[in-house]
Amino acid sequence: MSAKSSKGFFKSIKLPHPYLMPFVVMICTASVMLMYLILEEYYTNYTNLNKKLSSESERIERAFSDVIKHTEFVMKVILMQIKSDHKNLDYIESVINKYSVNPHLSNVLSWTVFCWFDKNGVKKVDAISGTAVRQTHRSTRSYLWRVEKDPGRLYLGDDVFGFTSQRHIIPAAIGAADKDGKSIGYLTIGFDLLSLSNNLSQKLKDPDVTFALLDKDFNIITQYNNFSNNKENIINAKNVEKLIEDKKIDFNTLTHFSQSNLLLENNGVYIQRVPNYPFAIYLQYNNHNFIKSLRKDIIYRVSEVFILTLVSFIIIVFIYRREKILRDKAEYSKNIAMKALQSKTDFLAYTAHELRSPLSFIVSSSEMMSNKLFGPISLRYLEYIKNINQSGRELMLFIDDLLENMKLQKGNFDVKEEVVDVKEIISRSVKVNCVNFNDKMVVETQFQSKLPMVLSDSKRLLQIFNNIISNAMKYSPDNSSLKIDAKMYKGEMFVHFHDKGYGMSEEGLEKSMNEYEVAHNKKDINVKSVGLGLPLIKSLMELMELKFFIDSTLGRGTKITIVIPKHKIQRKRK
Repeated sequence: MSAKSSKGFFKSIKLPHPYLMPFVVMICTASVMLMYLILEEYYTNYTNLNKKLSSESERIERAFSDVIKHTEFVMKVILMQIKSDHKNLDYIESVINKYSVNPHLSNVLSWTVFCWFDKNGVKKVDAISGTAVRQTHRSTRSYLWRVEKDPGRLYLGDDVFGFTSQRHIIPAAIGAADKDGKSIGYLTIGFDLLSLSNNLSQKLKDPDVTFALLDKDFNIITQYNNFSNNKENIINAKNVEKLIEDKKIDFNTLTHFSQSNLLLENNGVYIQRVPNYPFAIYLQYNNHNFIKSLRKDIIYRVSEVFILTLVSFIIIVFIYRREKILRDKAEYSKNIAMKALQSKTDFLAYTAHELRSPLSFIVSSSEMMSNKLFGPISLRYLEYIKNINQSGRELMLFIDDLLENMKLQKGNFDVKEEVVDVKEIISRSVKVNCVNFNDKMVVETQFQSKLPMVLSDSKRLLQIFNNIISNAMKYSPDNSSLKIDAKMYKGEMFVHFHDKGYGMSEEGLEKSMNEYEVAHNKKDINVKSVGLGLPLIKSLMELMELKFFIDSTLGRGTKITIVIPKHKIQRKRK
């Protein structure tokens, strides 16, 4: 589809109501704005949720690590005392009991029972039974082999049911060696999972968050549920296993993982590995309250956009109606002005036509009298007759310009192109104007040899040349010069008119291009003019596709250049 046809198509569309287009634009704009605000609100809430879960996970991980580190520190202190007399079981029992009798410390650190084993894995002392001899099955507690090989470091085992404490625990042990580095035994402790989960839950700040402690195989060791009355929000082992399989989460490469959908899922999930330990923290967030908050925010945004759209639409309608009223007033004023202008133009045209016949008689009669065709006339009357003839000619030129100008304004101006000789038309114009102005100037013409013919309207071209030459003679002192030359340059014809008359300033030149404005002060130069010459020339040039340039300097003269374009040049001279 071309540009013109597309413009015609859009112009052919007629809206059933003038307010429909602004209404559609406002609805589209509001929809885009609303979509953007909803997405922004969702993204902001999604980001805040992930930050919240990350912060909660960091607090639990830090609390869990603190329990392990404090326990390791206390067990190392106990081992330092046991090493001094590791064969005295009564002494070892007293040392262990000293650290076990503090229930607050045991509760905070979730301890169960301290036990001492010799290098053969035989339990010698525990904090409940005292001195006791019992063989430990190492096959179920593989972490003990590492304790013996790497004494002085705390190792954690898989969660088990403790025989001594009779609770579900995470067992831990730290080995002891003599001065030669040989194992002398190891100290064990169990972390009560129920007490541990309760202690860690106290670090949570958001009541909608629950957590579970996972082992390296992502099995749930223990969990804390703040909303156990709702079964859907309990951390389910099958859901955890399905999530791990679907997302292909590897414990060895895991740092943290998050998944939350505020629109489709009920719970957000955040998994974070505990550094340096074979455990991971699994957080689950109840999205119900969050979704309610998000919906409230979205409703608030929708209300804002609706109110803004409504107010904007009212403003646009008001502006549109105001503009329509002003446009109607302007159209009405324009029609009145056009009618007044038409009336004025018709009146001037009628007046000019009515004046033309008597003026022609006055000019021809005064010319006959000045030539003394009916007998001699006194010199005094002859001078008056010449003034009458000159004034009549000037008035005839003004009437001709006025009529031509009216034709241009009405659009009734026709250009009849034919092949013409520019040199011949210029020569005719020079002769006529020299006669009309009694040879007051010296006119020099210079034409390039074999100057080609041009395609133009000979009558209008003569009118242009007459106007330029007559202006040059009007606005030049007696005995000054006017140079006219015509030549070809780069396929175009250049016609120059250069006089050494009064010239014009920049301001005067600008004024001279407007209708009914005169560049010169009538007090300084005694020339009668109504200011139609140059505007008429300019309009004729545009109509005939000719270029027009004017350069003038006050006190030095004026230079006018007419350029006839290439497509008007006839190569073969007839």
